[in-house]
This record gives sequence, structure tokens and C-alpha cells, in this order.
Amino acid sequence: LTAGSSFSLPLHLEAFIERGKRRLLVVTDDNGSQSAAVAERFEALDEVEVEIVGTPDDAAAAIARHPFDCVLVDLGLPDGGGLEVLRRIRGRKRMRHTPVVVGRSNELSAREEARITRYEDTLTLSRPQTLEDLVDATAVFLHRSDVGGLSASEQPRDPAPGDEQVFVDRRILIVDDD
Repeated sequence: LTAGSSFSLPLHLEAFIERGKRRLLVVTDDNGSQSAAVAERFEALDEVEVEIVGTPDDAAAAIARHPFDCVLVDLGLPDGGGLEVLRRIRGRKRMRHTPVVVGRSNELSAREEARITRYEDTLTLSRPQTLEDLVDATAVFLHRSDVGGLSASEQPRDPAPGDEQVFVDRRILIVDDD
């Protein structure tokens, strides 16, 4: 942008930025699943409203009631329910820009993997492998940096200037036009 030029965000981005509270939909029927653990972490935050549903029909009803900033889908739902949720999200024009994080509690068949790959072509879809990666991916989509299960004594300290160790095991995106 140059001095004096104007720039306007797409409407869905403006609405996202202006809204104070983020909405997370978690679709899982297992209280012991990784998805349920992620929901528990986000429920502890005042700035995130978490809704937990257990079936594709309940997910569709929740999506019809109001928009979500991120959807976390447990692929371990019975009878392919997780894939059904993905199908329903893909079919809703309003959900086109909503990021989806998928967690899994079991191995997927080749056919299920192929279906998910097709959804990756039309949805913003993240497939983290570990619980911490699941939390991190969800936090990124909700624009949250204060999520975690660490006690105060385990929280990382503020780095000293020049302390490169703060970058170990971190992903950093640098965007530069030069």
C-alpha cells in the first residue's frame, strides 16, 4: 500500500476482526477423545465460546443457528459421522471460509483418506497428529495464543534479548515483499 491509497477487507474478515468472542464448534461423542480435551482447554477462556455436539445432525443444527470461527471434528464418530460432518460443512456456502480441524482416534481406511483429501481441496482443513498440535491448530484459527495446559510454573519464561532457544520447535512465518 502506498500513502493515500485505500484498502478494504472482505466482509467476512471485517466481521471476524470486529467480533470480540470467538466461536468454536466441537463435534465429538467421546468425553475421552482428543477433541474433548481441546474443547476443555478452550472452555477455560473467556474470549472463546465452545459448543460441543455429538452427531452430524446436531452439528448441522448448530451451524444453521449461528456462524463459527472454527470447527473441530472428531473423525472417530460412529458410522463415518466425522466424514459426514465434513460433507455437510462443504455443502454450506456460508461455511466456505470456516477453518476445520480434524482429530482422529483411529486409523482411517484408504477410502476415508481419499474422501478427506477431496475435502482438503474445498475447505480450509488441518489434520494435526498429536493433541498439542490439535490445540495449536485450533488456537491459530481462533487467533488465540493463550491456550495450553501448562501450570504457571511450567509456562515458558519471557526470552532474553538474543535468546534463540525461544524459537526451538516453533514454526515461524515471515512475510516480506523485498
